[in-house]
Amino acid sequence: MRDFEKQVSEKLGRLGVHDRDEIVRELSGHLQERHDELRAAGVGEDEAATAALAQVGDWRRLQKGIMRAKEGNMTARAKTILIPGAFAFFVAALSERILWQLGYGPAYLYQYYVLQLRVQHLPIYANALPLLLCLMFAGALAAALSRAAGGSVRQRLMAAETPAACALGLFLFVLFVSMPIEMYMRHRLSQPFPSLLSWLYLLTVFFASSVALPAVALLLGALPFMREKRESQSPVAVA
Repeated sequence: MRDFEKQVSEKLGRLGVHDRDEIVRELSGHLQERHDELRAAGVGEDEAATAALAQVGDWRRLQKGIMRAKEGNMTARAKTILIPGAFAFFVAALSERILWQLGYGPAYLYQYYVLQLRVQHLPIYANALPLLLCLMFAGALAAALSRAAGGSVRQRLMAAETPAACALGLFLFVLFVSMPIEMYMRHRLSQPFPSLLSWLYLLTVFFASSVALPAVALLLGALPFMREKRESQSPVAVA
């Protein structure tokens, strides 16, 4: 059996794409299928291999075509996900910053916890309706921009949920980095440790107020833009 994968890899050279190996395997698979068809038709081994490779034609042209296609995909992702998501993140962050200064937004339990070494029994969201409405607007804006750029339903959803994804990253940072450091510092300073129940309550409230509820608000805002645009129907001429 011919090693088409090795030959394809050598002829394509160094492709600056992350899925180069997948491209090589897929192309070599097609060449192998063509080779096997020719062999089954009675063509010799060398002639079948040459004919299969000849299907590609200009390898340098193929290489440039793959690069252009990948660059086009990156541009499309930027237009349908990254740029709309950046707008959503900007609107969400700015709204949250302004509203928190005005006293609207989630209760910041972590500050109370650090200062008083106990969890205050505060609501998950205190006067948070304005912030939720701003998040709904951010989700709607991202989904609308993504749809205008030709984004799929999945891409619109990813763009709309960008602020929630960033908040999730912050939550994981607090969980796996910030809290272990704080526990270590308390151990070094011989300070009392809070109970496990207090930690769990704090994390639950933090996740619900900073990740879960904003994600729901962003989704609700994006829902009206999840449907495809209706194509205008041309009037039918009456004979």
